Amino acid sequence: MTSLDIDTRSDIYSLGVLLYELLTGRTPFNQKQLLAVGLDEMRRTIREREPPRPSATLSTMVEGELTTTAKLRQTEPLKLIHLVRGTWIGSS
Repeated sequence: MTSLDIDTRSDIYSLGVLLYELLTGRTPFNQKQLLAVGLDEMRRTIREREPPRPSATLSTMVEGELTTTAKLRQTEPLKLIHLVRGTWIGSS
């Protein structure tokens, strides 16, 4: 890895990861799995695999984890999923 490998694309990716984590409380890829496979495989995964959409991540969370995530965002679990998906029609 050289300074040529770090540029605006790295900044954009980092901002995307930050937004993903702000929405879901998780990073786009499982940290333990990435660390277990080594640096080269980690890079390949990040480059080639599409992470699940934030709304899909929220939808597959166990109830307690989703409730905690929603509470930290000062909303209800179902409303959080719909807001992230962009389908909420109810009043605010």
